[in-house]
Amino acid sequence: MLSVGFALLIAAVATLSHPSAATASSNFAQEVLDAHNSLRARHGAAPLKLDADLNRQAQDWADHLSRTGMFGHRPNNRYGENLYAAVGATTSGLSVTEAWYDEVGDYNFDSPGFSMSTGHFTQVVWKDTTKIGVGLAIRDNTTYVVANYDPPGNDLGRFPENVLRPQY
Repeated sequence: MLSVGFALLIAAVATLSHPSAATASSNFAQEVLDAHNSLRARHGAAPLKLDADLNRQAQDWADHLSRTGMFGHRPNNRYGENLYAAVGATTSGLSVTEAWYDEVGDYNFDSPGFSMSTGHFTQVVWKDTTKIGVGLAIRDNTTYVVANYDPPGNDLGRFPENVLRPQY
């Protein structure tokens, strides 16, 4: 099975106040989960469950990104992964998930497949994914968010049965 890496999403926004918490609170992770599950329901995908091991994995990588000031996917990650960074902004679990999902407008449901411009969206709604973990780290005025998914999405050749048209 081939997995494809995702495009990276960086949100550079006007300077606002930001939370002072250094790591993901259970409230933030729950916001991410709730937003995912609401959006997944539109696409006929079952709800995800928060997973403690995936939360630790995601938090570890968010902390790494924050410490190093770098922004990139974890090498040799066996999980699906969405990344988000915002400079100088208050970030909510809902706004992060919506930023990933907003790529839906660029997805071609008539010719399903991977695109660097829609990889976050497709991972959010990937039907076979059942678990998620969330990490949040803040350094200076930059917020890093990592979501890990198991099983991972964006497997080549499996888009038609995993990325379904929205049903409103």
